Amino acid sequence: WKIFYQQYNKKYPFITDYHIANLYKIFLIEKFANKYENVVYLDFDVLIGNTQLNIFDQFDFDKLLLLVNIFDLRDWEYVTGSHTRKIRAFLTSYLLDFENISTALYTNTGIVGANKTSIKKLNFFENIDYCIRKLNASNYKFKSIDNEIIFGYQLYENKVEYINIEGNWHHKAKNDDISSSFIHCQTKKYLPLILEKLQN
Repeated sequence: WKIFYQQYNKKYPFITDYHIANLYKIFLIEKFANKYENVVYLDFDVLIGNTQLNIFDQFDFDKLLLLVNIFDLRDWEYVTGSHTRKIRAFLTSYLLDFENISTALYTNTGIVGANKTSIKKLNFFENIDYCIRKLNASNYKFKSIDNEIIFGYQLYENKVEYINIEGNWHHKAKNDDISSSFIHCQTKKYLPLILEKLQN
């Protein structure tokens, strides 16, 4: 981490520590996917809920396992309070010169399943300098140099196959529902409710 951080902090002094840390997690996914047969990365705010199914037995990891939303943003305009997913999907399309603006990708990297084959196809760090510098040079007041934007760009640009695990395998915490395998506690107030139910 120290070497990775110093490298990116020196080369891109305009990037926040938070964004460097999120680039580093993709680096770790690559590292472990080359060491183990299949890997699943989870953010710290993702809890394990329903354990009846083992994700490693259910999917072909030659395709990336992701949380993906697709938006038609041809008529989208930014307003204060615009949803982060649409902002990042728009910026992903911006990196692609708006080639996919009608099917703009938002990839949530809070959960990523991969193996050596699928993560190599993604080739996340291949054009990272182009992505970082283009995002930084944009005049959008909502610009962000986020790993999810770059991930979506590489997914589209490299025509990487993926499986969207949104739904039965994942849901955002809104109450104490623990029916999905992965529960994303992005709203932290639900965390104690879910933890209590999981312990019972």
